[in-house]
Amino acid sequence: MVTIHDILSGAVQNHQAGRIDAAAVRYALILVIEPGHPDALHLLGLVRRQRQRLDEAAALMDRSLRVNGSLAQRHADLGSLLFDLQRFAPAAASLREALRRRPDQAANFLMLGEALRRLGQTGPSTEAFRRGVVLQPDATDGWYNLGALVQGDNSLLMAQANAEAALHFRRAVTLRKDMLIPWMNLGIVLYIIGRLAEAEAACRRALALQPDFDRAMLRIGQIRLAQGDLVGAARMLNWAGFQNPGDREIAETRDRTGEYRLVTSAAAGGGGMPDGLVVRGTFRNTSGYAFMVRQFVRQLHARGVPVQLMDVPVSFLKSMEDRQRDPFFEGFGRPVRARTILNFMIPNLVEQVPGLGSALFSMSETRRVPPDWLSYSLRQSHLIVPTPSSARAWIEAGYPEERVRLCPLGVDPQPLSSGLVPMSVCDSHGQRLSDYRTRIANISDLTLRKNLDGLLRVWLRATSRQDDAALVLKLGKGTPGEDARIAQFMTSVAASVGKPLADAAPVFVVSGSYSDGEMLSLLAATTHYWSLSHGEGWDLPMTQAGAMGLTLIAPSHSAYTAYLDEEVALMLPSRPSPGRPPYAGLEWWSPDEDEAAAVLTRVVREGAAPPRSARDRLATEFSWDRAGDRLVAVLREIGAIG
Repeated sequence: MVTIHDILSGAVQNHQAGRIDAAAVRYALILVIEPGHPDALHLLGLVRRQRQRLDEAAALMDRSLRVNGSLAQRHADLGSLLFDLQRFAPAAASLREALRRRPDQAANFLMLGEALRRLGQTGPSTEAFRRGVVLQPDATDGWYNLGALVQGDNSLLMAQANAEAALHFRRAVTLRKDMLIPWMNLGIVLYIIGRLAEAEAACRRALALQPDFDRAMLRIGQIRLAQGDLVGAARMLNWAGFQNPGDREIAETRDRTGEYRLVTSAAAGGGGMPDGLVVRGTFRNTSGYAFMVRQFVRQLHARGVPVQLMDVPVSFLKSMEDRQRDPFFEGFGRPVRARTILNFMIPNLVEQVPGLGSALFSMSETRRVPPDWLSYSLRQSHLIVPTPSSARAWIEAGYPEERVRLCPLGVDPQPLSSGLVPMSVCDSHGQRLSDYRTRIANISDLTLRKNLDGLLRVWLRATSRQDDAALVLKLGKGTPGEDARIAQFMTSVAASVGKPLADAAPVFVVSGSYSDGEMLSLLAATTHYWSLSHGEGWDLPMTQAGAMGLTLIAPSHSAYTAYLDEEVALMLPSRPSPGRPPYAGLEWWSPDEDEAAAVLTRVVREGAAPPRSARDRLATEFSWDRAGDRLVAVLREIGAIG
């Protein structure tokens, strides 16, 4: 008598011999006799997969596991199939179940890592790849993917991550020397951490694999600019532009070589040109750095210092619209006879110009700057920072204290608004912002460092719908997809607290790109300014709000301690804590949310305030006029201007 076992054995023999149609007939016969036979279901699923009938295969494998889910390999097979179908969430669930039963399977960890990466789950994906490459050290793609995940999307701000990513990319190209993108990514992270010779060598390996690879040419050109080799940079960037004439980053970088040639020729000859200063930094967008550049250039001009202003576009920030721009800043393109370039930027973006000194004006939001920042900073003759906390961050990392100078930023004691009236916006109950007695503002990008999730958690905990108060959040700068990210952020924080937004005092969310005047108008519509940031190099909105007479609520750490104390602000206790990506490996500060909730409740319901306003202190001690005087004094002290 022929049994199901006999039919199954014959089917498996046919399957192993490659006679999959014959095997499929026998598996199907078993399922006629016993529809829930787990082996036949799974093996017929494998046949359907081989025939590219993937949805049928997935259904059969899932039925098999519902009958008997004890075998790790069957969970792995289903996970692999679901991955091919790009159903990454159920694929990850199946692979996790397989690994729960057999945690020694490298291939399953590596596939799980990729599925989680596609789902945007960076942390779990990184951990899965780490487990995979430990079990399979020759997994080239695993090392590459691990490097890419560790490097992240915001790599200019990474601390330890860039060095670790370099190790992973190096391992990948050691295992396979013909991989174009790992060589390119290795060059990028080496460039970021300041190992320029090694970075160029890696990019040239990529170029050898693909001689028309414009991204490798661009990066080599940028490396040469960082080294001060204008001729070598121009040659490589011209080649890159020939390969891809429409690439914006190539064009902008190539333009800088021409600007630098003008600077060096002016410094060398300078016939009829005024002695002055070259200022390099972004100034045409709405970032804090751009605002700082505009203010200091205005101050230098007012003090008779001829300035040649060079813009550094930031790829992820769009420039201001024409209506938002002040034409005053478009008149500083003429060459001057300069001794020094003053760079307003993070250290990794500084480029050397032959024959000119180079000073850096920057700041730190963490307790110590990352090693790659130090590497680039050491190439600058002097470092100018706005607060003692930034000075300590560089000095404790190893920058020479004698080369550090202090120059606080400023405020406008009598700002002019430009007509934006956000209080005309109504909430869901039909009330305008101006209808509320207490109107608390925060202006931030939607980044982890700003701790907006903590701020919103505290608001939800401390307020109710009956409170005569509103929170105004100006979030982001109008980048693509920003409104959707803001909505998701608000929903997820409310869910984490377990309290609907409608049960707290209202939150007015403002997004988009605003001019300087429009931002001042927004502040003028509020009564308080509040931050729960993890760390600040200065916080321009906070200081400007204080100068306009708003009541300030601030964490007691980093830059805030340079211009605020308990006499003029409601200060919140904070403690040092590990930074989160892109500040992993560094320390920042975590404000006490319980104390913040208690203070906010007193502000909203009792009108709590510090002993006196911060207006007089900020307007007197930290005006832009005083900041301009200090900057000129520093520049003369270091020999940057006469």
